[in-house]
Amino acid sequence: MKRFGLFVPALLVLAACASRAEPSRSFDAAGLAPSLVVERFLQAANRQDLETMARLWGTAEGLVIERDPRAEVEKRLFATALILQHDDFEIQGEQIVPGRPEAKQIIVRMQIGERQVPVAYTLVRSKKRGWLVESIDLEAITARR
Repeated sequence: MKRFGLFVPALLVLAACASRAEPSRSFDAAGLAPSLVVERFLQAANRQDLETMARLWGTAEGLVIERDPRAEVEKRLFATALILQHDDFEIQGEQIVPGRPEAKQIIVRMQIGERQVPVAYTLVRSKKRGWLVESIDLEAITARR
């Protein structure tokens, strides 16, 4: 019985010291293929998850959120997310960007309502963060046809 009396407090101390790993709500693009970065970006856009979008948007120099004021970046990402709202999408292909060995272009067929719109996404390999979305042909979506 005496042993049991020591065991319970020791167990409680161990339980108190244990840490629970919280799933990260955000991530960076290091190690992701260009098409996966586009998929994550589009999923985040549909959820209006500006934090995830910010961790996937940048230039060869790095994330835009590390360069520009947060409020400005969030406004741009919010507007982008509104335009990118979609019902479905499919990666159609990946190609090089002539003259830019650090860049790839991904063509995504987006279903927006009844429309099927091919949209070009240019991704660039950053120095520290892997592939980042550098530009999106939003005009393909917003143009009246």
